[in-house]
Amino acid sequence: LLNFMPCVFPVVSIKILGFIEKANSDIKAIRIQGGLFALGILISFWIIFLIMEFLLIRNIEVGWGFQLQSPIIITGLIFLFFFLALSFLDTFSFGSSIQKFIGPINSQKNYTGALLSGLLATLVATPCTAPLMGSAIGFSITQPLVTSFTIYSGIGIGMAFPYILLSYKTDWLRFLPKPGAWMQTIKQVFAFPLFLTVVWLVWVLGHQVGINGVLKTGIGIIFFGAGLFAYGKTQVNHRTSYRKSTNMVAIICVGISIFVSWPNYSKNKTLENINSVRWEKWTPQKVQSTGKRPIFVDFTAAWCLTCQFNKKTVLYSREIEKLFMSHDFKLLTADWTNHDPEISLALKKLGRRGIPVYVVYPPNSGKPIILPEILTKKILINAVEGMLR
Repeated sequence: LLNFMPCVFPVVSIKILGFIEKANSDIKAIRIQGGLFALGILISFWIIFLIMEFLLIRNIEVGWGFQLQSPIIITGLIFLFFFLALSFLDTFSFGSSIQKFIGPINSQKNYTGALLSGLLATLVATPCTAPLMGSAIGFSITQPLVTSFTIYSGIGIGMAFPYILLSYKTDWLRFLPKPGAWMQTIKQVFAFPLFLTVVWLVWVLGHQVGINGVLKTGIGIIFFGAGLFAYGKTQVNHRTSYRKSTNMVAIICVGISIFVSWPNYSKNKTLENINSVRWEKWTPQKVQSTGKRPIFVDFTAAWCLTCQFNKKTVLYSREIEKLFMSHDFKLLTADWTNHDPEISLALKKLGRRGIPVYVVYPPNSGKPIILPEILTKKILINAVEGMLR
């Protein structure tokens, strides 16, 4: 199911196209590439597991998706997906094509690219996997090291399994259209989901570093695109003097893009919620002093797509706002967009390792009620009514 998440689909769809293109060619190469792609997924899960366990041993609380709390990583992903999108539109090519990196299109035995694309698929999967993984990751923190490792490996195997199956059952591809010119068109169409991913990542960066950081990144992207465009021109004009001068322009443009967009700015939250009810910044002290008012806590982050969906469809709806107001709720937002050890510790105490997490605290220090990751109005209304009985 992780392969159908919007974060992952642009990557895996290119991989499927690669299988289609070579369905009638080297079966052994397809199987090796499928295995390496799956291995890349597993390795990335193991790396995340080891990093999280290492940091926890050092009493540094982190959770699933922690890498997206770094503006440097977000900026790197912005440029990576912009780079891939332009390559899908044939603005330039590296070697036979950049698709060697993200999928096996036009490459019979691109084993390194298959492994790297598996790593990339997991890296971009983390922001929108909470509904499927939240409980499992939360459970793992209470288990011994071997059990926790088994949980992470199981999730990785589940995500990798379709590619293993498809690489060994290539006859199943006969139900799809035969390779042809349509694949080039589809490849170009897939550039636009990648551009959408860039837009989303820029929005996440804005929550982390503010509007000035977004402006710098936008300028950097323009220069980066100009550099790639110039490099693409050298591939269609083979005059030595032209190639040298254009390559120099490409290098200068890419250098300017890195200099301009490097995230050395300070963290600056500028995006505030504009609902009719007032949400306060979460602190442990505000939760401890519940008093006679019920409390609702939204553990969220800008990079969490599920969190944003739940806000738009449930938390910020007129019906739920009236519910909160009628029962005099204190509404708290625990924003985990940037790393916050206090929020990480609070999640750990609740038995969770990732977000979204929604908690209702009854009046007079009652036992907290943890709601599902996928929130609905009915679930929230029933929880509030049950608390007040």
